[in-house]
This record gives sequence, structure tokens and C-alpha cells, in this order.
Amino acid sequence: MASSATFLHLTDTHLRAATTELRTRDIKTALPGVTQDTREAAVDRLLAMVAERLESTNQKLDGVLFSGDAQFRGEDGGHAELLAAILKHLAPHGVSRGNIVATPGNHDVPRKSPPSSAIRYKAFLEAWGAEGCVIPWLDGDHESNGRNPHVLEATDKSWKIVPINSSNWCQTEVSFPDELATIWDRLPVLAAPADDQLQEKLARQLDALRVHDVPRVSPEQLEALRTMLRSDLSSPRQLRIAMMHHHLRAPSLREELKTFESITNQEHVRTFLREQDFVALLHGHKHETALTYEDIYADGEDVPHRLAVISGATFDNSQHRDAMRLVHLKGLPHNPSVEVEMLSVTAQGLEPDWSACVSLKLSQPRHDESAPVMITGTDITEVYERVVEAASGKAAGGIIIADLDLNPDVRLPLPEGFPLTSEMPGEDRTKWLQDIVAWWQLPNPKNVVTFPFPHGSRLRNYNGNFDQLNRIISLLKDKPTSRAIATLIDPARDFSETGTGEVFASFCLVEFKLQEVKNGPRKLDIIGFYRVQEFSQWWPVNVAELRQLQYAVAAEVPNVVVGRIVTIAGEARSERAIVQVAVSVLDRWHDQAPTLFHVLTTVLAGGRVDNELRGRAVDGWYRTLGELQKVASGSRSTGAPIPLKGLETFIDYLKANSGSSTDFDSFTSSVRSLRRLCQAHAESAKSDESYEEWRKEILQLLSTIQGLSDRLLLPQAEA
Repeated sequence: MASSATFLHLTDTHLRAATTELRTRDIKTALPGVTQDTREAAVDRLLAMVAERLESTNQKLDGVLFSGDAQFRGEDGGHAELLAAILKHLAPHGVSRGNIVATPGNHDVPRKSPPSSAIRYKAFLEAWGAEGCVIPWLDGDHESNGRNPHVLEATDKSWKIVPINSSNWCQTEVSFPDELATIWDRLPVLAAPADDQLQEKLARQLDALRVHDVPRVSPEQLEALRTMLRSDLSSPRQLRIAMMHHHLRAPSLREELKTFESITNQEHVRTFLREQDFVALLHGHKHETALTYEDIYADGEDVPHRLAVISGATFDNSQHRDAMRLVHLKGLPHNPSVEVEMLSVTAQGLEPDWSACVSLKLSQPRHDESAPVMITGTDITEVYERVVEAASGKAAGGIIIADLDLNPDVRLPLPEGFPLTSEMPGEDRTKWLQDIVAWWQLPNPKNVVTFPFPHGSRLRNYNGNFDQLNRIISLLKDKPTSRAIATLIDPARDFSETGTGEVFASFCLVEFKLQEVKNGPRKLDIIGFYRVQEFSQWWPVNVAELRQLQYAVAAEVPNVVVGRIVTIAGEARSERAIVQVAVSVLDRWHDQAPTLFHVLTTVLAGGRVDNELRGRAVDGWYRTLGELQKVASGSRSTGAPIPLKGLETFIDYLKANSGSSTDFDSFTSSVRSLRRLCQAHAESAKSDESYEEWRKEILQLLSTIQGLSDRLLLPQAEA
């Protein structure tokens, strides 16, 4: 069962034994009995409001967390004043001295007190230390280190609060070289020997130049904390929360120009927090509200340690919104989060002003080499390069989920860097992609021997008589549903009882999901599941197929535009060799444009064809030769675009024109030889040896066919 804890966090109260004016009124005319408010009274009212809230909700606090600057400009009294007010109001609600955690701020140490000296922490220790509160490991104060605990921990060990002192060098007089130090105090007299008032001013200004407010966490303190935490045998699921006065980074856009604005050894502290697995940090100092994440990376790692940072503000003459805050830990230990409610200073007589809860998750991003890889983006080329890199590297053989949020009004291009079998200009690349997608989506393809499972027939003509897309459209016209799915697997045809000899599509399932959009048309997302997916060449075509299916369904469902495309690959691959997605030009002609066989044969036989079909036919033939040249020039491939059916059909057309010329007959004979070689390769074991033998023969034959093609086709083009 999940557990929880609630704390009050306050910081930078700036109190003193006497009253500190809080200018909440613009008093231009003095009236008897009308005075300014005080910070001490405001803190008292705020704590009373916290107690009222706890009483009304029957809730107890697990602790009070004070992150420094109880005092006003270093004047004594603020520590005792604050502790007394906390106990006065919150003791009935679970707060005792033992669960109050306090750390000193830069206003809590005397000006010019030496770092690590007893005088530096005297007031802080007399209030918080002597009363048994939880305080940090203080440099130089070894007696207090044995007397006071340095952590506040849950009885069930589910969480631990660790205070850290960042003020040991605040208000410190910096060291000078001996030559300068000997003359420094005499400079005012030397500069104005006859002017006492000027000497006094110069002395103050020189003194200000020498004293610096330096936030720093000593390595000795970090080592002491490391040793303490290392000896802790708490649950590995324990939440560790750090608290210190100073910030890791500025919590707002407000610029502060000063020396030593941030912790000097900031990266040392950040690394310590990462190594010791702290999940949250509370701080003050800047008087600014912020709830953010600090991502801390180890060298060479791309998954950060995530630290939730709660920057607490305070109140002043004009700022009242985040004077104190309740910090709720929830979902411990398995699903931890932190929720923050801020309490504002309100005028007397008005109800307490609590903000809505702001929540931050405390679970860490995990890096697991075998975990699914998620890649998202809005640009097809960007995502393509990233998925190919993943599929050929760290995610090879693993699961890749790609999420694309593409512009629905822009025609999907072929990604830059896609390995085409021949060079093409931009428009031709897009046309090639459209043609390939159109072929794979044919509802009744003829070439089912070479390509036994084109996707369109399984989607639009499942089992020979069922259009799955029509079913999906009918479902989505009625209402959003999780049943808008289509399968490309037919167990009766594709599976065997023993699982041997099975061959079926990698594209297994597609789901359409309607997403409601406020003040706009609904979006139709599409999710494609692939048992195995090749990313270098197949994935862009798969994405283009999914987009086409999106458009087809969205066109039939009212008030819908296309939305996200998500691909889920159960096994990711990236092939360098040409794969079967690039269906050969001749095989696509067989299904989509058989007229081009007739046109090409006519031109080869010396006939004239003067329309645009001639250019398409001749260009397609040279692309076929280029495809085969590239296949034979690369590494062994089991899925290369070898046009068996297309060559067979082409030979039938060539035979009808035999005898046109000697070159034509030689061309026909060579194409027949090409068909035999391709058939033999398709039926071979496709070993390295058989491929090497095939490629030598095919390259020589392609050279012959290229020469014959040039002699038969180019003279006509030149004419």
C-alpha cells in the first residue's frame, strides 16, 4: 500500500527579537493606532493558518523544514523567535523539536566571522542545536555533530531528509597578499589625511570590498555525509531529499549581479546529489518560487539523474504569494511524487489563501540497454536518421517505438538519405514513394508468387471477401472505439501447427484511434505494429503506407483530420543491402502499367512512340538496370528487388517482335539469360559463394544489355 508524508517548508523569514517592519500599508497620514505590520506578526499569523488547515483536515505534519535565514541582516533573535512560533502553533499537529530540520543561511552567520569557527554558528546552535532539532554537519563544530542528528527519517525508512550547510564561507573577509594586507587598513588615512568623515566613508567602502557572501559546501561535509549515507542500511527504495539554503541554479529570470552569486563548487555538489541518489532538493535564499527539474548527467551517459527542485519564496513589502508551503510526498515507495501547496500572506480577517497543488514526479528515468527505445519528432528526416541509428546500434534486435507528429497538410516526402537504387531529383523521389506505396496497397495484386503478402490485399480483401477498412470506417463514424483495428495475419493460411515453414508479413496489425481536440476537429491517430521492421528502407515506406491509410479513413469520417503516426517494431533491423521494399519497376508495371511493356518493346524494335509514355518506359528500363547493377555490386541480400515476374512478362512482349534487328534479337536473348540467372538466384541457398558467382555473371551480362539498350534506344532519342 502506498504511503505518504507531509511537511511544512519555510525559508528566509528574516526575524529578530525586536519587531521588523513589514510595509503592507501606504501610510501618508499618521493616525493613532495605525501602524505597519511586522514580519514577526505575519509569521505568527501564517503558522496559525497552517494549524487551522491541519485541524480542519485532521492531518498531522511529519516535520517542519526550514532552509535558512531566520535572522534579519545578521541580528540575533530570529532563530529563537521562529522556533518558538513553530512549536506554539504546530506542536498539536505532530511537530516536535525532533522533527524540525533547520540549516543556516547567509544572514544567520555573523559578518566577518571566520569559517568553521564557534562564533559563526553560536546563535544557530543555541536555538536549533541546543533544542535537539535536526541540523547539518557543521564545519568545525564537531561537538554538535555528535549531539544532534543530521537526518530526519521516516519510521518505516520510506524517506529521509538531509540538511546541507552552504553558508560556511558567507559574510567572509577574503584573504589578501601580505603586501596589500599591511597597507589595507591605512588606505583611508593615506587617501584623506585631513578629512575624518571621508576616512570613515572610505573605510566602510573598503570593508565592503573585502567581505564576500560566498556560498560553498565543503568537501569535508560532503565526505561526512557520504560516509553517513553509505553506512545506512535503509531500503533501496527510500526517497532521499536534500535541503540547503542556496540554489543550484537561479530559480527565475531575475538577474543578480554580484560576486559569488552561486555555489562555487556547484558541480561537485550536483555530482554528490546524483551519486547519493537524492530525488529532491528544497532551498531558499533567492526569495523566488520555482518548481523545476534539475537533470544531472554523468560523463558519457545520455540518461540523466533527475532532481526535483523546490525553490521556496518568502514575503516582503510587495510579495505575498508563496510565504510558506506544504510539501506532500505521495505514492511511496513505488510511484513517488511531490505536491506543493503555497500559502500567501493575507490581510487579517480574510480566509487563508492556499494555491492549487503543483505536482512533480520523483521516479527516475531508467537506462536499460534492453528496454524499448522511444523516438519522437515532427520531421520525417530527423526521425528517420534517429531510428536508423538506433536500429543499427543500441536498439538492434530490440523494440523501437517511433512517434511522428507530422504536418497533415504537407505531402509526405521520402526522407533525405534514403538509399535509392538510382539517383533521382526531389519530385521523382516523392513520385517513387507514392508508386511503391500504391503497389503495396493494391487490393488484388497479380504478382503473389514473388510477393505473397502485399498489405493492401490483406486489408481490403481479407480472405478474398472482406474489406477491413470499411469496417473501421463504420465503427468510427458511430463513435470513438478501441476496436478500430485491422489484422494482416491470417492464422489459417499463415501458421502451421509446429511453426515450421511459416512465411507471413512483418506488418501484423494496424489500429486507428480518434483523439478529441478542444476547439478543433478530432484527430485520427494510427498505430502500426510490426513483428520485425527494417528501418533503413522499409520504415519510410511503412510510414507512408500508414499516412495513406489515415487519409483514406479520415476522408470518410466526419470532422476528422489526420494525426499522429506511431510505429511499434518488435524486432528492429537496419540493412545495408537493398531489401524487398523497393519493388522493381518491371514488377510494378506488371500490376499497375502493363502498357509500358508494349511501349518499351515497340521502341526497342525501332517503332516510334512520341507521347510521354516513351519517356516513362525508357526511364523505367534504365532504372531496372541500375537496380540490378546496385544489387550485384553490394553485399549479399535475401530481399533485393529482382524482377522475376516483370522480366517474364517483358520477354513475352519481346518474343512477339523477334526479328526486328540483329541487335534486337541479341537484346532478347540477353534478357532471357538475365531472367534465368535471376530465377536461379531466387531459388539458391543464397550463400556467400553462390552470391559471388551470381554477381560476377550478372554484372557481365548487365554490361552487355546496357550496351545493346544504348544502341537500340539512344539513336531514337537523339533523332
